[in-house]
Amino acid sequence: MQSANAQKVVFGELVISNAWIRNTPANHHMTAGYLKIANVGNIDDKLINVSSSIAEKVEIHQIIIENEVIKMRPLNDGLTISAGDIVHLKPGSVHLMFLRLKQQILPMELHQINLTFLKAGKLTVKAIVKSDSI
Repeated sequence: MQSANAQKVVFGELVISNAWIRNTPANHHMTAGYLKIANVGNIDDKLINVSSSIAEKVEIHQIIIENEVIKMRPLNDGLTISAGDIVHLKPGSVHLMFLRLKQQILPMELHQINLTFLKAGKLTVKAIVKSDSI
């Protein structure tokens, strides 16, 4: 497993950047995380697992609209990062959902996110906590 704390991390054929987590009020039990993954290689890869010490569980979520209602659904089979493509995990789109938080998440803190890719393997990145106003 490789560890990194830079804003931009090159990990094999993947480039991970702009990792951040949304802050929470006291006693809030979930929050969202975001990052950008670029696959600069010639072979598709897939983000298959995410974990962090700040939450009991982390899921990859997608936003879907059913009958004009916005809903979140986990991507249980992982998130494909196609060769030559960039995937943006961002508000209102695909994102990481940190469930059953173990602590309040405060602005400017750094937290580790463990990413497991099907082909590239395991990587730990540091994400800064931002408030909605940052």
